[in-house]
Amino acid sequence: MPTRSLIALSALALALPTLPAAAAPSCGQIQAQAAAPRGATIRYPSPTGSGMTLYDRFVTRGAACMPGYSRVPRSIPAADTANCRVFVCAIRNDD
Repeated sequence: MPTRSLIALSALALALPTLPAAAAPSCGQIQAQAAAPRGATIRYPSPTGSGMTLYDRFVTRGAACMPGYSRVPRSIPAADTANCRVFVCAIRNDD
């Protein structure tokens, strides 16, 4: 009896449709998300090609950064370019 159940479950799993992988957003979509009033946390593939998924908080205005932080440029990969220019908040270096 357990063998029949296992075979039935295996057949059912093969019959279910697979969901496509989520499409990577374009650079314009990433920049639009970052334009939210307080910025946006966005996941993106590691530019090193390691297969890791990274995330960070991206902003378009320095006013979205906490006191003591300032807006600095960063490039991340997008669906349509390897170098999508965005901004993150980083500790201000007032030397």
